[in-house]
Amino acid sequence: MTAEEAMKEYPKWLNRKKLLEMQIKNLQSILEIDVIDTMTFSQPNEE
Repeated sequence: MTAEEAMKEYPKWLNRKKLLEMQIKNLQSILEIDVIDTMTFSQPNEE
C-alpha cells in the first residue's frame, strides 16, 4: 500500500476505530451473570 492509498483509507480507518470503541463499551456494560444466564437457559430454536 502506498502512502497515498493509506491517506485515502485513513477516514475509513477512523470510522472503523470509532465503531469498535462503541462495541467494546457496549460489551463492557453486559454483566457476566447475564451472559451465563443466557448461555445456561437458552433453548435452540431448531427441531
